[in-house]
Amino acid sequence: MIEQDYLLASGARCHLTKARHPLLRNYFVLGFPYGEPSIAEESELIARALRCARELSLTLAGRQEAYTVIYSGHATRRAKGWHAHIVVLANRRQKAWLYFVLGGKNLLQALGFRRDEIRTPRQTD
Repeated sequence: MIEQDYLLASGARCHLTKARHPLLRNYFVLGFPYGEPSIAEESELIARALRCARELSLTLAGRQEAYTVIYSGHATRRAKGWHAHIVVLANRRQKAWLYFVLGGKNLLQALGFRRDEIRTPRQTD
């Protein structure tokens, strides 16, 4: 289940992949690699992210509720294409580490030390 495509009701596909991050283990991204979803596809993407998170959590941590899902709206995301971040966390210490890493990354972006990509306008249904 680590690398998988999912077909949405619209016929569009989203893709689950294990992200490579030197500071985070068990970090995955579910998203639209080439473009942005409609409002209906966005809702389906979030629901799929929650299902994937539960499955990954059960597989990697031995229980279904050991995960965090982060979905950033258009105004707060850095990269093109919409996506949900899924991180399997075994304990509160790992959750604290996740937020520390994310806080540092976002601080670097806010101060201009990490460049944002140019975003495209949001599609509507």
